[in-house]
Amino acid sequence: MAPMSILAMVASMQFQYAIIAERAHRSAAMVAWLSIFSAPLVGALSALVVLMLWPGVLSKSAPGLWFFLLPVMVSVSGITGAGNFLANRHRRYRWLASVQIANVVTTLIASLSLGFLGFGKHGLLIAYILGQSIHIGIGAYLLFHSDIAIPKPSRNRLIALAKRHWRYPVMSLPSETGNQLSQTLPIFALASMGAYGSLGAFTRANQLVGMPVTVVGQSIASVFRQKGAEIYNETGSCQTLIRQVAFGSFSMTLPIVLFFLLFGPWFFTLYLGPTWTEAGEIARILAPMLLLRNVAAPLANVFLFTDKQATALKIRIGLLVALLISFAWIIFSGSASALLFVYAFSIVFGGYYIVEFLLAFKAGKRK
Repeated sequence: MAPMSILAMVASMQFQYAIIAERAHRSAAMVAWLSIFSAPLVGALSALVVLMLWPGVLSKSAPGLWFFLLPVMVSVSGITGAGNFLANRHRRYRWLASVQIANVVTTLIASLSLGFLGFGKHGLLIAYILGQSIHIGIGAYLLFHSDIAIPKPSRNRLIALAKRHWRYPVMSLPSETGNQLSQTLPIFALASMGAYGSLGAFTRANQLVGMPVTVVGQSIASVFRQKGAEIYNETGSCQTLIRQVAFGSFSMTLPIVLFFLLFGPWFFTLYLGPTWTEAGEIARILAPMLLLRNVAAPLANVFLFTDKQATALKIRIGLLVALLISFAWIIFSGSASALLFVYAFSIVFGGYYIVEFLLAFKAGKRK
């Protein structure tokens, strides 16, 4: 799942953000084809990598066979991204909510059902893929059969659109990929030191604390992405909207964060059992960082519709470097522990979100 999340960033070449940036609806719809066409190319490359890794690495790994589905999921991920952003542009928030609900409900029901049937960890992967398949199916319907279905552009028109939006693959792609890599870095760090119990605790804590925070953040980001671009194109400034969104995000997320700060270990012990107390402690560490993320992350869309992708790239390179340095210091200091990695992850990301918010606010006004 970690490689899938990173490759999905690469597959679309980040052209989906150009759907929001385009002023004309017809051109925006044609831009969707850039994401749809680029994803299979990345999928083919990932298939080649999987075949190369199979003899020496994947064949000896428990989830190794599942990696053969990776190229398929990557190839169709362009449909998901293009569908979401086209719905966002046309304010089809009911569509976006339906996709999220269908994905979550399908994954949850399949996970529980397959768990009771004894599929174990394979049941979780099957459920994840089923949820993603529902997401892709809804996206395909929206793109090709709904009332906002995308027109087929000519080859020359596609080339012209790709040239116009070159900043997205050149700057936004490494920026978003680096950000996703930074998010998954603790997974690889904890796995490398063999702390599989702590890895499970971190993953579960990040998931349970992040779920309500992410749902709020994604909803706010969807509205801000469309409304912010519209206001900025009309007036040259969306700073007032940025203040409103930041205050609203903070107010909505604060009660969730305070709950996990005060009752994290108790909640995880009650919900998952006495062996999950460590996950509750990790949830406490992550909670303040997730509050900052929910305030700043939706506003990062400013960089994309104001042609400030270079700014986003610089701060995300700084984030990745800071994480690598802090993790390396923990490892070589001889005092490496799972909680130290989590503290470093939370502190570095917290500082990053503060910087991101300040720069996003500055970018929200045309000079």
